[in-house]
Amino acid sequence: MSTLHLVSPSYTNCIVCDSPLGQDSRDEGYRACHAHRTCVKCNREISAREVAACHDLLIEDNDKIENLRLIHARCKQLETKSGTLDPSDSPTLTIKQAELDMLNIARLMVWPSSDLSVDTNEKNAVLSQNKLIQNMTFDQKLLHLRMIESCAANASIALKLDPKYRKDALNEREAKKQAKAEQEKLTSSRSENKPADDPKELALGTFMEMHGLTERKTAQKIQNDIERSVSSWRKTIGESAWNSKMEQMYRDMSTQALIKSGVLPK
Repeated sequence: MSTLHLVSPSYTNCIVCDSPLGQDSRDEGYRACHAHRTCVKCNREISAREVAACHDLLIEDNDKIENLRLIHARCKQLETKSGTLDPSDSPTLTIKQAELDMLNIARLMVWPSSDLSVDTNEKNAVLSQNKLIQNMTFDQKLLHLRMIESCAANASIALKLDPKYRKDALNEREAKKQAKAEQEKLTSSRSENKPADDPKELALGTFMEMHGLTERKTAQKIQNDIERSVSSWRKTIGESAWNSKMEQMYRDMSTQALIKSGVLPK
């Protein structure tokens, strides 16, 4: 009895773009040209046998060639239920250091770390973004801004569609955002190397707003005069008898004296 051998069909044109296949590609049994033989997961070249297996699967499903999904057998095995590669098992790729540095900068700019506070995440994002845009042209920065704005708007929509959506969390975020904006406004006269939430800067900003002062140096001098007056009273009364109520009382007295003398506007 003779044995029937099934022979794989020979292809002369790429199954994806219909461009002619080179002799080497035909000899190796490829059905796709060089431009269409990379794995959808790791972007590395896929073997002729794996191209054939993926194509045969497509034919079995009576699917269109536009839906051809070329993937290594190992990459397919490593796929999780979400359709992504498990980072611990994904193939190792070779990449230039400059490209790796840029990818890390982009990752640190957008990927949050649950181990860090909100403020630290935000500061890290800004630092990474500064590195990312430092060599961009004006037009690139403008386009980058629009991309970031689109991402932020999309994230806002995603939050509202999330099954665990919490309106109170967003309200809390907006409250913190408003408080931060108020701190920025209150401490607008501070130097660039000092944060808006610096206690001394907040105290000075509150003092300036309360008494209608616009000059930082003038406000600092008046504040120092008040502190010296309070310190003098403290020495006179003695540390043992001094308390927080006395400190506030003498601070108010010193402030009122400066208002009466016209040094403080109000």
